[in-house]
Amino acid sequence: MTVPIDKPAFFDARVVERLKKDVREWRETKSRGELSHFLETQLKHRREHTVEALHHSDPKMRRAAAVLIVDFWFADNEIFAAPCYESAFRDLVPSVRGAAFEAVCLCARKGYYSDEYGSLSQLEQVVWEQDPIQSVNSLITLGREIDSLEANITELESEVNEALESEWRNLARDAFDEMVRSRERTLAHLKHRNPVLRYVALSLVWNKWHPSRDDEALLLEILEHDSFDPPRRAALWCLVDLYSGSDNPHFGRTLGRIVLDDCADDELRAIAYFGLYVIRDMPCQSYQESGACIFKARRDIDWEFVRSFLRD
Repeated sequence: MTVPIDKPAFFDARVVERLKKDVREWRETKSRGELSHFLETQLKHRREHTVEALHHSDPKMRRAAAVLIVDFWFADNEIFAAPCYESAFRDLVPSVRGAAFEAVCLCARKGYYSDEYGSLSQLEQVVWEQDPIQSVNSLITLGREIDSLEANITELESEVNEALESEWRNLARDAFDEMVRSRERTLAHLKHRNPVLRYVALSLVWNKWHPSRDDEALLLEILEHDSFDPPRRAALWCLVDLYSGSDNPHFGRTLGRIVLDDCADDELRAIAYFGLYVIRDMPCQSYQESGACIFKARRDIDWEFVRSFLRD
C-alpha cells in the first residue's frame, strides 16, 4: 500500500525553505558515530522497533531511528514510509526533520508514496540543491554500473556453481549422477549410511532443488541427530532457506540455542547466527565476512539479539 502525497504542500515556499534549513542543520550535526549507543539497543532487532523510536521523547533517539532506516534497513519496507513522512514535516526538532527527510527521499525512490506529480522528486532536488541535468547524468552512469555489476554477479554465480558441482562430484563419485537425475533420487540419499553422500544430497537440496515444507521434518531430524557435522551444517542451511523472512518463533529458538551452545561446532553456530537475521529478513555482514571465525574470536556477535529469540 502506497502513501498518498499532499501536492499543495510542495509549492509552499515556507515548507521548502524550512526543509532546506533542516537539512543544513542535519548535515552539521550528522554523525554516524552517535549511533554506536543506539545500535546496542533493540532498535535494530525489528523494523517495528525502529519505527516506534521515531516517536520517542528523546530527539537523539528519533534522529537515530531515521538514520537507521537509511543506513541499516535501507528503507527496505513500506512500513517506514508514513512515519518518516510525518517526522520530516511535523517533528519539532530541525535535525530530526532533516534526518527523516533523507529517509523520505529513499522511500520515495523505492515507490512507497503515491506521488503522481513527482513532487517529492522535485522537492528532493530543490532541498538538496541538486542540478537536475547532473542528477540525470549520474543516474545514467549508475545504471550502466549496475548493468555491469549484474553481469559480473551472474558470471560469478555460474563459476561458483560449477566449482560446487565439481566438489560434490568428486565427493560422491558415481552416486552424484544418480542424485542429479531428480529431486526424489536426491532425497533418497538423505538417510544413506555414508555421511559424505548425505552431505552432498543435502547440498543439492539446498542449491539445486531448494527445500520445501515436505522436507522440514527430515531436515530437523538430521540437524538434531546426525553424528557428523557436515550433514548437520547442510541441513541447517536448508532450514534457514526454508524459514527465510518467516520470523518463526519456534525455529528462532532453535537457532538461538545453537548459537549459545559453546560445545557446538563453530561453523554450525555461525550458520545459525546468520540464520537469525535471515528469518527476520534483516541485513547481516558477520557471516559473510568471517564465518566461523566470529565464534573463535568471540567478537562482532550481538548476544542480546540472539537472546531476544529465546524470550519471544
